Amino acid sequence: MCFPTFTTLGSLFLLFGFILELFILIGQLSNRVFLTDLFFGSAWNTGQSTRYNFALWNYCSGDLSGNINSCAHPTPAFNWATTPDLSNLLQAQASSGMVNNLFMAMFVLFFIACCWSFLIWLASIPICCFKRRVFGLSMAILVLINFFVLLVALILALVLVLSGVKLVVANAGWSAHAGNLLWITIGAVISLLLSSIFYSCALAGDRGKRRRVNPDNEDKGDYSPYYGSYLPHNPNQPLYATDQGYTTSQSAQPDPASQQYYQTAAAEPSAGQQGLSTDMGQHGMTSTHSDSAKVHQTHNDPAAAPYGYQTPTLQNTNLP
Repeated sequence: MCFPTFTTLGSLFLLFGFILELFILIGQLSNRVFLTDLFFGSAWNTGQSTRYNFALWNYCSGDLSGNINSCAHPTPAFNWATTPDLSNLLQAQASSGMVNNLFMAMFVLFFIACCWSFLIWLASIPICCFKRRVFGLSMAILVLINFFVLLVALILALVLVLSGVKLVVANAGWSAHAGNLLWITIGAVISLLLSSIFYSCALAGDRGKRRRVNPDNEDKGDYSPYYGSYLPHNPNQPLYATDQGYTTSQSAQPDPASQQYYQTAAAEPSAGQQGLSTDMGQHGMTSTHSDSAKVHQTHNDPAAAPYGYQTPTLQNTNLP
């Protein structure tokens, strides 16, 4: 019950993370209302009444009221410092090779994380139907790796956005703030983390349900009445008679001599008692000659001796 529940939750959070990562990649790719609302940062100049929004691929320009007029041609790993009007303010960042490498690394990490999330989610669909620890362990490791990839991309985005906002607001007449794609990235990171946790919980729950099996009882079936427990002890039998091997062998191969002995004792119960009473009346604590002969014959004949506990018999005594 725990394994399919946790794997289903892990798959749902993985899908949610993939959708958020997809929003990051498609932000401002087209001049549509929904896509133009997805950006990492925004800068505007109140004197010029212009506004610029920045995403992974390009920038979009509009007015101060938030209306977007146009979007630039998509370019992978777009450097925000090369935006018109901002390039004059951030000349060092616009021509810096290190800044370009940071934008390229962030773009590649977002792209890898999105594609990897989609592939892992496709692989997680049939895993919900298989109760195998190896599947839960593999999914937990893969999602955790993707989580670290997206976490590095988030760190790069935070560095670029916060440093860019700080540089822009340092100029007179300009203002800037972080966009909603930064919060979407944080949500995607949290989703991947929760997905990895749920897959790990599925692995731990499946391990806790496993039953420990005693190797000594592997050859015993469920039909055995004392499977997995001790045999009941009969106080009229010695301890070795409670062994299962002893009991099984004796029940499988009964001794004819023992059966004859018990049948004879059951058929003549009063003879021994009468002889014992008569002899006790004459000599005090003695037994009859017939009972003594039976007991003596039983002790001398090992084949006739019954298995298990034997009832003690009074022996002849010579009293004055």
